[in-house]
Amino acid sequence: MLQICTFRQHYYINFSSTELPMRHGSLQSKQSRASQIFIQLVLLFAAQFLIRVVNLASCPQAQFPMVIGGVRDTIRPNSINYNAATNALALAGKSQDFTMREDRSASDNPGSYSFIYYFKVNPLVQKWAKASTGTDEEFADVVFSADGQYLIVEQVTNQMYLILDALGNLVNAVSFTYTAYYESFHLHNALISSDRQVFLQNRFKNTTTNQYSIYLMRFPMTINAVQPTFILQMNYWSWDTYQIALEFTPNEANLWSIIHEDYEAYLLIQYLSARTGAVIGTPFFFYWTIDYLTVFLKVKNFPSIGDLMVTAICDDYGDYAALITAKLESGSMVYKSYFAGGVWEFIGYQDYFLDLQIRTETNYLVLLSIDDQIVYLGSFDTSSTTVTLTFTEVLYYITNLYTVGAFYGDSLFYFVHASEYVKYTQYGSLSHVATQQSLIFSTNDQTQSHQTVYVDSSPHVINLISFASATKSWKFNNVTSMFSLTKPSVSIANIRSAISYCICQTENIYLTIKQIVNDCDGWQQLTLSDGSILPSNMDFYNTSFLLVLRPMGIIGSLKFNIVKTYTSDGSTDIKEIELIGLEDGCLKLKNSSALQPIFVPLNSVYQYQISAFENNSTADVFIQKDSSSTETWFAVTGQKLVFSSTSFLDLGLHTVKFNLYDHIKKSGTYSLTLTITNSAPVFRYGGPEKFLSFPYKVKKIISFTDLYDAEGHPITITLSSTPFVILLSGNAGLQVYCEDSSKIQIPQTFSITLTDPQPLSTSYTFSIIFTNVAPKFSGSTPFSTLKKIQVNQVISFPLPTIEDDQDPSLVKVENYLPSFIEFSDGVYTIAPKTREHVGKFKFSIELKDDLLSTKYDYECQVTNEPPVLSGEIVDQYALLNNETIYQLPKIDDHEGMPVIITPTYDGETNTPKWAKFIWDTFTFYPTKQSEVGNHTIEISYTENIIVKPKKASFKVIIVSDIAQIIKEDNKTTTIKQPTIIDQVSTKIFAKFQIQSITKTSLLQLKFISAKAKDHLVELIDSSNMVIRIASKNNEAVQYTITNIIKEAGRIDLRLIFSDPLTLSNGITPDVLEVYFNDTIQFSDQGTKVTLPSGTAKQIDIPTQMNDRSIGIGNAIIQGMSGLVFAAIPGGVALNFFLQVDLIQQCIRSMFIQYIWSLLNDLSFLTILTLVSMNVPGIVQMIQNVMLNFIYLDILKTDQWFIPLVFGVEDEEDTDGGLNSFLEQNGFSSVNSIKNLQSSFIYVIVIFLLYSVMMFFILIGDHVPRFQKLAESMDRKLVWNYPIRFFIQQYSPFFFASLLNLYGLRFSDTNFGYILGSVITPIIFIWLAGGTSLIFTAIFIHRDCLDTVEFRSLYGSAIEGLKIPPHSNFAPYFNILYILRWTLTGLIMICLRDYPGLQLQSLFMISIFQQLFNILVQPYEERIENLMNFINEVFVSAYMLILFILTEFSTSEEDEGLTNETRQFLGWALLTVVFLSIFANLTKLAVIIFIGLRKRCQRMTAKVIDTQLQMQTELYEPPKVKNRPKLLPTIREEVKEFDDDDEEDEFDKQFVNPFNKSASGKKKKSKRRSKNRSLVDNGICYTEKYDGPRYQNNVQKVQIGQSAQSNRASNVGMWEKYKSQRKLQ
Repeated sequence: MLQICTFRQHYYINFSSTELPMRHGSLQSKQSRASQIFIQLVLLFAAQFLIRVVNLASCPQAQFPMVIGGVRDTIRPNSINYNAATNALALAGKSQDFTMREDRSASDNPGSYSFIYYFKVNPLVQKWAKASTGTDEEFADVVFSADGQYLIVEQVTNQMYLILDALGNLVNAVSFTYTAYYESFHLHNALISSDRQVFLQNRFKNTTTNQYSIYLMRFPMTINAVQPTFILQMNYWSWDTYQIALEFTPNEANLWSIIHEDYEAYLLIQYLSARTGAVIGTPFFFYWTIDYLTVFLKVKNFPSIGDLMVTAICDDYGDYAALITAKLESGSMVYKSYFAGGVWEFIGYQDYFLDLQIRTETNYLVLLSIDDQIVYLGSFDTSSTTVTLTFTEVLYYITNLYTVGAFYGDSLFYFVHASEYVKYTQYGSLSHVATQQSLIFSTNDQTQSHQTVYVDSSPHVINLISFASATKSWKFNNVTSMFSLTKPSVSIANIRSAISYCICQTENIYLTIKQIVNDCDGWQQLTLSDGSILPSNMDFYNTSFLLVLRPMGIIGSLKFNIVKTYTSDGSTDIKEIELIGLEDGCLKLKNSSALQPIFVPLNSVYQYQISAFENNSTADVFIQKDSSSTETWFAVTGQKLVFSSTSFLDLGLHTVKFNLYDHIKKSGTYSLTLTITNSAPVFRYGGPEKFLSFPYKVKKIISFTDLYDAEGHPITITLSSTPFVILLSGNAGLQVYCEDSSKIQIPQTFSITLTDPQPLSTSYTFSIIFTNVAPKFSGSTPFSTLKKIQVNQVISFPLPTIEDDQDPSLVKVENYLPSFIEFSDGVYTIAPKTREHVGKFKFSIELKDDLLSTKYDYECQVTNEPPVLSGEIVDQYALLNNETIYQLPKIDDHEGMPVIITPTYDGETNTPKWAKFIWDTFTFYPTKQSEVGNHTIEISYTENIIVKPKKASFKVIIVSDIAQIIKEDNKTTTIKQPTIIDQVSTKIFAKFQIQSITKTSLLQLKFISAKAKDHLVELIDSSNMVIRIASKNNEAVQYTITNIIKEAGRIDLRLIFSDPLTLSNGITPDVLEVYFNDTIQFSDQGTKVTLPSGTAKQIDIPTQMNDRSIGIGNAIIQGMSGLVFAAIPGGVALNFFLQVDLIQQCIRSMFIQYIWSLLNDLSFLTILTLVSMNVPGIVQMIQNVMLNFIYLDILKTDQWFIPLVFGVEDEEDTDGGLNSFLEQNGFSSVNSIKNLQSSFIYVIVIFLLYSVMMFFILIGDHVPRFQKLAESMDRKLVWNYPIRFFIQQYSPFFFASLLNLYGLRFSDTNFGYILGSVITPIIFIWLAGGTSLIFTAIFIHRDCLDTVEFRSLYGSAIEGLKIPPHSNFAPYFNILYILRWTLTGLIMICLRDYPGLQLQSLFMISIFQQLFNILVQPYEERIENLMNFINEVFVSAYMLILFILTEFSTSEEDEGLTNETRQFLGWALLTVVFLSIFANLTKLAVIIFIGLRKRCQRMTAKVIDTQLQMQTELYEPPKVKNRPKLLPTIREEVKEFDDDDEEDEFDKQFVNPFNKSASGKKKKSKRRSKNRSLVDNGICYTEKYDGPRYQNNVQKVQIGQSAQSNRASNVGMWEKYKSQRKLQ
């Protein structure tokens, strides 16, 4: 509401919520609105002028209370309660107006029913209202649970309690026998705890004695007809005893109870346990004759005093007031009580409290109703010795009945009363608000109303006197059983907010309670909510507020406005009223709610059938159109509503009205809402495809076959501008054509819009892609079935049909063919004839159109089998002077080529005289004695295709007589013929691979075949597959098949070794062989898959372990894996993300440095697992995990990165490790990327960081924040972090690249193998270049390695190492470290087949490393040098144990080491490994602890320096203050602690025991003198960085001897401080 009020020349603009009246100008007709506005403006200016002159005020804004209740009968409030947790207000009572209930009709009934209203406060909004569905019922008490989620109400008339939730739903109902207290309803005797327990306090009547006793019970909120948890009963009976109040303590642990014993005039206050019901302490008894009292009890917790209980008491008739407080003091309850009798200031005969509020520990407010007219706000004050009650008037009303009230804020409250009249001041006008008693809410909440609260100028002050408790023995006692609870049948209904009436009879309703009440003159009228006049069946009398409603009114809700027009200025106030017309007993539709809104299409006849009626007098019921509906397109026919709109002007929402008539009775007026619609034209079935693809240079037509307009309007089609689409005439469709090759594969978007005459349109967006598909062969391609052809075989193929999205006749065919294939007249002829035609040939055919081409690659193998003798060639005998004829066995050629036979005789090509050879027949005719003897004839036969002719020989024995033939008859020689294998073109040969064998005897085989490998694996069993140990005389191994994965062609087997722990116990591993002793075949549809007999594969057997060793190994590996993922990522996170100065100083500078050191210390011991020796036990498993730890392999790249790079690899790919030892330790491939894994990702991340840094540098001039980021990244990335990464990751990169040299694959089809081969030389160049650069940086700056500039750039290269002059060799220790890794890699990989040489070489390197450590001691810290030497000792010890395992030390007679001995040596190796880990971790922990302690002492020294400086300035004489201070003083000494990277002599003596040496001091002094004489350029001119060593302040050198006394004094103070710290 907006209202302009003038008062004493001040202007105010007031606003109120929508529930309050709204002020605006007078209602005027539309025809004279313009003239009236002008007149009003003139009158407004004139009125303002008069007001300024005569200082008159316009009518003040009225306070319009919220009215609850009907217009026909009484509504009475009994109880009100506010809940702060939900900011909700609940009101309960009884009502006699049954028309308010939704389950009742518009006619009122006798009796009453219970009601409860639920509101949200500030602003006050009604959320729901419920009523009991019975008659003669009444709610007497309503209480919230502490969290406000539930309410409990007492219904006194039928003795039950109802529990509802915050949404008004009935949760439970409980009934039992009790006697209600009707005299006063300002009581709260029910509670619901946060754990949903219900506490009830009421009274029970003994029907024999007619006496009452008070009880208190507890039971669960969801209880159902059982005994309560406990029942308490007062230990006395009386004729007049009443329950008064029940309240929780704030923590709900205890209860406060008040009982009134009226017969003996006592008020009893008890403190009880909420859990057991036991009375705590002594009850308080207030003894006074009081009648019709109101009592309120509240409890509040204060931090200073705990729980405070306050009870306020008012006597309605006796004019008494009392206050009782209680709190715990020293474990006992202390009561304080005050009383005032004869309080004549109350005046009236009905004076009672409405509510109590505890504001502070000494101030309590009460809401007070006096004399049925005035509401006061009372305040108890106990802060002084005199306790007072001060009450001030806040509101006037009259004819008070049943008033209740509740506080809801600090001094803010609501009160409710039933009254016929109201006024706002003591002397204000009296307004009649109801002919019946009605319920009115009022408030002093300023957010609810702008009504001024009129306060009495003379507050009433009453002094109270203290009194003591009386002595009685009454109290609650536990009883076992008093009565049982039952669950009654009960239901609730909603309460209407509108006024209901019957539409088929005349009703008179007085709207008095809805009038606008204030003291300003004016008149009131009733209009519809839109300002129009009332319907013809309604009359309103504004003097009596009578509304007459005649039959056939509007059915359902109808909203009105009561408008009050003020005489003074013509302005108005408005209050909204809602009426609802009901059809009870009238002629009506059987289900009027079925009149749902409908949609009527334009240009159609739509009929709405009405057929179900009620209360009709005749069967002939028809529909009548209401006179207010003037639509020409709306008509009625019988029981149908007919709609036939044809004009676009009719589109939109309409409401038509009609009624029913049966020739006797007429129904009320029904309203039907309809929307006349016009739908846009569409494609009925979606139209053409939205994403189209058309060939380039081909015209296509898109037809429109499903255009549709629901109303039958003509459709206009428009096309967005596009050069490739044309709209065909007659809406027939579209033509699409593109000859611009630049648009190929570029989506072209256009839209089609369908429009009707309204106009209403629908747009469709299409996307066309023009394609040019390369030409191809239709169906099978030439040579697709030609895989193999024999020499001398001729095959022809016609050119297949060519497909192309353009004209196929324009496609060019280009052939790239070998010489034995010809293409002529569309036919390919293959005819290999010569030796040059034999072999495997690759050729191709390419189809080309004007843009694209398709190339078909083929491979054909021309085979030729050598000629074969069909039989054996036998030696022949020739008798002197006799002819012998010998025909050679037939020589067959598989290809049918002619065979040429060439004989030689005794190695000579010349034919002797005794022999003749024609075609294939020899004729022998020896004639000379010199020809007698053995002669060798060798034949060479060829078809001139094979490279070398085949040969065969036989002997011709020439004898002189027949006896020699008989003698030599048994010495003939035969020639075995080769096996002839038929060539079957559909035969497929399968292969198999041994994928892995584990330490737990699990074997995994994989079968490789182009087809039917899933069937092949099912044929494998022990009858055709033999597994044996080849290294043990083919000892057979039993096995069981545990799993078959058909799709992958994989078989998993469990091997059963006879003695598994003896396997691979020597220096070389045992070999397992899988052998197929029978051919395995599978035939299907002309394809035969064969795994030939004799196929075999071998694999090294790893050392086998028992279950105990496996369990121990897995436990250790899990623990070490946790260390990997805790130390490394955690350290990196600290290094990159911790930016707090203190954390950087105390953690980052040490922790990361020592983590890197730990990795380096363990690396050489871990790499020994690559030695080509079988190591017993679980050492190899653990060292493999350690190897991943050293290489920072924590990203699990084998699970995501390797598949991403390599994709799906060929099944026949033979990529594997160089030997089983490398494979078992993670180098299962020779490819560098597979072996690098996480290290490769780290390099990529580093390059990305450099790219980001360069980006920040480029834009840093424009964005300062990026400049700071670039500087921060520059400090880290140039060059310390890369150098540290290079040194630590040198070994994995060198190993990976060296392995890749054994498997370079530049022409592989797999990208991963090509990439690995390409980066291998790049890695070598990077490793060599990086090492050279680090060496060069150290060598060039060898005289200024301690400068801050060098440390900031290259400090990682010499971190922790000695520098000149302390050692000239120590700075190159990391170069030596890299050289050692290079030699180690060459030894491990190049000498992998010679484990003895490996051990000897590595042992010599370890010895040389130990000598270097002893002589040079490269580290600055003694503990680092010591640990470096100890680690090398561990390496040597490990290799010595390996020497024993080689069995070189055993004699030839010995059978070698026993299995027990090898197991013992295995545990010895494991001990060495764990001792090394433990020693290094211990060192790491000690150094970190010492480093942290140093930094803490430095911080302490800073504090001492500050204190000493303050003391010096405080006590130094004024003259001395201006003199230069003598140095060195303790302040200057303490400054050494301010630098993170410096420490003083105190650190060396007490903190770092490892640096305590006299020689170190001498070297340090030499270093100082040399430093002072540096004259190097660049870095060497920068400030020195002295690391952890002490540096003298330059000023100390300039101090004279005169300062010694001052220095001694300050040093004495420092020594005194240190001694005190030690004592502490």
